[in-house]
Amino acid sequence: MSTSIGDLKPLHAEYTRLTEKFKTYWTFHQFLQGIHKAFFGDAPGYQIDFQGLYDQIKNVSSAMTFTPPATLLERIQRLDLQLDQIHGKLADDDRKLAPSYVRRFFEKVRTEDEKLLLSLLRFYFYIRHASHDVLDKMDFLITLVGARRSIDDGRYMARFPQELAKLFGGFLGLITRAEPSASEVTRAVNGFAETRREIEACTRFEELTEKRILENLRTQKHQLGHALYDVQVLSAMLEANLAAKNKFQNLYEEEEQRILESSRQLLELEKELASDPRFVQGDIQEEFRKFREYKEAFERQQKEGEGVRHQEVTRLAETIDQLLSRLELPAGARTTPAGPFPAVAVPEPPAAAPEAATDPAAAPA
Repeated sequence: MSTSIGDLKPLHAEYTRLTEKFKTYWTFHQFLQGIHKAFFGDAPGYQIDFQGLYDQIKNVSSAMTFTPPATLLERIQRLDLQLDQIHGKLADDDRKLAPSYVRRFFEKVRTEDEKLLLSLLRFYFYIRHASHDVLDKMDFLITLVGARRSIDDGRYMARFPQELAKLFGGFLGLITRAEPSASEVTRAVNGFAETRREIEACTRFEELTEKRILENLRTQKHQLGHALYDVQVLSAMLEANLAAKNKFQNLYEEEEQRILESSRQLLELEKELASDPRFVQGDIQEEFRKFREYKEAFERQQKEGEGVRHQEVTRLAETIDQLLSRLELPAGARTTPAGPFPAVAVPEPPAAAPEAATDPAAAPA
């Protein structure tokens, strides 16, 4: 029985889609293995026979020369269902991991390998409705993969619109969804644009706290609902993220000096007050203990290269301000919002980033 080239075209398209889906899930499995090993010292709890499934997919390719296309398409559909079950197992394990582990993983391995980022995002876009935690993970990854650095001043900038349209369009084409209405898209895009303008207008670090801008940005994302799945909305969200990232970095440099100077001042005062009975017996000693704890955490993040996040700056700055106020000294530290945001120090990609394996047999133990 002969098979025409026209008959093979849809078959090849389906086979290519299947293999890409397999590689996405295989890479995500490796990613979960990496997180478990790095942060928990264990392995994911699920059992998946990737090697067996890989062999079945290879057999489809081998059978294309002598098996009717309709038979092979049925076989691909069955393999597709197996992949959907695998996605469920992987998603169940991922659901147990807070979004912060995704950020910490990339900071720990110091890579922004685009192939890995794209695979992780494809996995999340296969989820029909993203939970808040999944959205936070997607948000972090989109900010990494959608940005470029200015050669003039090092600012983070969004990729060109044509690039973003192709990038986000590819994600949105993975599964069929009802498109959000034009009004939903317009409302979301305008909301992100307004937030971006508010961020860019800030000239003092404390404005980010006083106006709750970054907290409001996160709330906007969580309220997107179905409107998230649109190229314009994803692009507007990315622009707002990068505006916040640039503003935080610019204002943080000055704020860091205030924190360091105030910390030095407080450490000297603590020594002077050590013999004062009011200090020994009062609750101010507990405030000094918290100050030292938060300061050590702040310095540890700087030393380990994980970047300083808003939460750590906030609690340290607030503790410093409270102590200076109790001691009736001028406050030198300022506070910053506690909402999550990508770390200040985003690691540059290595010269030769490791590629995710496509053959399960090549997986690390």
